[in-house]
Amino acid sequence: MDLAQKHLNKLRNQQNQLLLGLYLDMVAKLLALYEVLAVEKEG
Repeated sequence: MDLAQKHLNKLRNQQNQLLLGLYLDMVAKLLALYEVLAVEKEG
């Protein structure tokens, strides 16, 4: 039982790291897009 719980926690941590990575990637893309749009407005 304890081993199964550890395994579940490990999977959950991996999933959280994956989601965090996707979230950070999305934020980075949005920031890049925002910068491009801001530059176009100024120019």
